[in-house]
Amino acid sequence: MNLLENKELLRNLLYSGDLLHTINGGISMTYVDVKRTPQEIIINVSAPSVQAEAFNVMVEQDKLLVYALLHHQIQDENASLAGTFAMPMFSQTFDIPANVDIEHIEAQHEGNQLQISMPLLPDMESHTVRRRIEIKH
Repeated sequence: MNLLENKELLRNLLYSGDLLHTINGGISMTYVDVKRTPQEIIINVSAPSVQAEAFNVMVEQDKLLVYALLHHQIQDENASLAGTFAMPMFSQTFDIPANVDIEHIEAQHEGNQLQISMPLLPDMESHTVRRRIEIKH
């Protein structure tokens, strides 16, 4: 059997190469910057060519998960590969400090940037003081 005559095999190989190129940075190079002000923590995610619809922001317990998915539609006349596939382009998890107002976390996408604002609770500032705890023995 001549491998070059097997069109389905060639199509699958090309699709796999395209997929690996995409996952390994072919779509965008993502940059993350975290800033803290007295009122809030701001996370900026710069991802050129990534649309707002591709981003997802989730809160789970004391973690903030930010990720982007590339959705790809494949139409195959043999239906062996037909369907929609989602491939991860970016994923990062952040710890949410105890003094963040989780109910008021907001995200906004503008231009090539996703900005996540995590407002701080003013009455919790006193709980962030460090002190040494004596060990009883």
